[in-house]
Amino acid sequence: MNKQISGFSRTQNFQLYWVYGLPFGKGHTMLNHGLASWIVGNWQISGTLSRESGLPFGVGATSNINAGGQANSASQISPTVQILGGHDGSHPYYDGSAFANPPAGTLGSTGHYIGGLFGPGFFQMNANVSRIFPFDDGKIKLQLQGEAYNLTNTVVSANPGGSCCWTTNATSGAINYNGFAVISGTQSQPRYLVVAGYLRF
Repeated sequence: MNKQISGFSRTQNFQLYWVYGLPFGKGHTMLNHGLASWIVGNWQISGTLSRESGLPFGVGATSNINAGGQANSASQISPTVQILGGHDGSHPYYDGSAFANPPAGTLGSTGHYIGGLFGPGFFQMNANVSRIFPFDDGKIKLQLQGEAYNLTNTVVSANPGGSCCWTTNATSGAINYNGFAVISGTQSQPRYLVVAGYLRF
């Protein structure tokens, strides 16, 4: 039997969606008549907030397993794997020295996903502001809106590299990470803005 964590497992997931119509303009409690009613009425703000824990990852091997179509995994040589928290190519996210390539033709001991090894979490906030212009007693509505995706422009790192292993210079002791255990990409997009209009009838 082969048991493992699902690749889309997020142990914590918080989602917040909100919509708020500003209390101004005709039919509302504040500034509900005259020129002010027309200027500040029919505005709406909304948004979403996502906060999720990281996804699991596995550690693969580069040794030959001599089985066509079958990927191999690394062997864990340390009972614990320390999370170091690096978020770039020069500082490892976890301790890659806890793993080694198994001998050729030998299956590694770690399996597809390793319990307890999860990548960086995810955070994103989106926001929307819109104005509705009603015509013909509300039978026709023109809605103009502006949207901001990743409003805070937060960079969310991707999972670290999982192809074993590090190499160490015997003379200087310098480590060549070879992309292993370090983060080289992101799972987020930079902030971008969208302006749109909708005619509803």
